[in-house]
Amino acid sequence: VAGDAEPKIDLSTPHWQERDLLSAEKETLGFYLTGNPLASYEEALADSTTHTLAEVKEGFEGEVTVGGLITQIRKTKIKMGPNAGRFMGRFVLEDLSGGLPVTLFANQLQQFGHFLIEEAVVLVRGEVRERGSEYELTVQEITPLSESAGRSLLGVDLVVPASVGSRDLLRVRDLLIEHPGDLPVRIEVHTPDGPCRIRALDSFKIDLQKELVAHLEGILGQGTVRERHAAR
Repeated sequence: VAGDAEPKIDLSTPHWQERDLLSAEKETLGFYLTGNPLASYEEALADSTTHTLAEVKEGFEGEVTVGGLITQIRKTKIKMGPNAGRFMGRFVLEDLSGGLPVTLFANQLQQFGHFLIEEAVVLVRGEVRERGSEYELTVQEITPLSESAGRSLLGVDLVVPASVGSRDLLRVRDLLIEHPGDLPVRIEVHTPDGPCRIRALDSFKIDLQKELVAHLEGILGQGTVRERHAAR
């Protein structure tokens, strides 16, 4: 009897891709349930950033390169001042350790606004400042993580504050010698008369590793080791 026939189950319905599933979880629940879309980028982000967002929020102020997912994008019209009528942008950058509010002023929004796509994975270079009880990142440059691998690292700039003494400079010299490599080093020494930039001898070329960055910034201060990349 036709009415007694067992219902047929359509097995041809495709499964959701993991990224689509995670996106739907975040939209519906407000958080990721079965995984994190950044998990597959963890190593690439670690190699390309100077700090995690958790490290920034512990109290860092200065220039950083951080990376993660773009979320909660907002654009607002500027009402007063020389940029009145233009737009500025805000979003939240999320990595595996947390999130941080990010601001693009009008010029940066005009230059990098096309990268503002929900859940895009990007690197953000900028300046971290304390805003009340929170920290906020002001954008200097946004680069899709997929493009960053093609940008050559040309060298390293070390910023030496005026407060650094000769003993600490000798420690910096020793660290450079202990990490030989192919990257040239430029040293920007801050003096009462202004900054002075010096190109270190080829014998001080280094292999830039996170351990070396940590030691150098332990002497010179956070944000004083800056990568110098080729222009896109």
